[in-house]
Amino acid sequence: MAERILATGAIREQILIALQRYRNAHEDYVKEVHPQACFLTLSELITNNCYSSLIHQHLFLRATHLLAQRLKHYGPYELLDPSRVWIGVSMLGNEKDFGGFHHHDQGYRYLQQMAITSLLGTFSRDPVDCVLTTLELIRAYAHDTLHHNSYRLFCPLPQTEAGSFYRLQYGINFRNWNGMTYSAKDSVRSTTTRNLGNIMEAATDRFAHELVVSLTQEVTDIPTASWRDKRCDLVSDPISYSVYRDCTGQLTHADMRQLRDIERGQLEIKTSTNFKAYLKSMRLFVQFVNLRYQQFLTEFGPDHSHQIHHLIIQSLLSGKMRDLCNYLDALQSEKRSFCSLFKAPHF
Repeated sequence: MAERILATGAIREQILIALQRYRNAHEDYVKEVHPQACFLTLSELITNNCYSSLIHQHLFLRATHLLAQRLKHYGPYELLDPSRVWIGVSMLGNEKDFGGFHHHDQGYRYLQQMAITSLLGTFSRDPVDCVLTTLELIRAYAHDTLHHNSYRLFCPLPQTEAGSFYRLQYGINFRNWNGMTYSAKDSVRSTTTRNLGNIMEAATDRFAHELVVSLTQEVTDIPTASWRDKRCDLVSDPISYSVYRDCTGQLTHADMRQLRDIERGQLEIKTSTNFKAYLKSMRLFVQFVNLRYQQFLTEFGPDHSHQIHHLIIQSLLSGKMRDLCNYLDALQSEKRSFCSLFKAPHF
């Protein structure tokens, strides 16, 4: 994890103390954000035998080895500490939530230096395949591990009390002390993206998708399941079809149209209202994050999309922009193409 503070002396120490205060209270933060849910740490979930019915523990541990190897391609980056990953495993009196990667108010929290997620289907009564639950948890952990390692540059806030600070740089994204961001929000109707926050989120998720795909190809001892059956579709097995394709990055624009039909009541599927609500959250994320990034990459041509994605991951981890900017300049045949592509007029 690369984290810097652009200050010296007493000001730097005050910012460090403020950050440590956040990070010491990560367990209290989880209870504050999700007071109705019961949580385990990931370290408990993957090592304690009494939880072996919830996930495929051996498969998850194999995934962490593969993830560590992939991180080494980019530098000396570390896995997110499993004791700082909180997994929702139940919720009392719940009638609307499902649980999983797309559950609300989850993700990596850089101030607390921890992550929150939940097991797929754990907040509902829907039966979910144990291996599929594990694959989705691997996706979430890989995704949050990349966020954990993304470069952060903190600066003291001008004319404020001691210890106040803001995040000037996060990966390839920037903001002013007043919260003004380097890139503008995308139009609701846009099918591509120029928003750096969106690009970082999608690039991180693509990295996680690729890890899950590799894992399913390498591991031969996973029992045959409906989500591996090519005949499986959204109507016949909505949970297996949508979740497997979501955590492997295979959902398409055609799938988005089907999901919209479900939301409008124009296509009926046999599943709970909990999962239908979860499907909508999934659809919004895929449509406005994953598919926009996919389109963004294709705009540079099939010969360059993989390299641009690789350079985005490299830059968001290191905070160093030169290789990405030089590559974009060469493709665009202009200097400072990063600015022309992403910089908002107001910045």
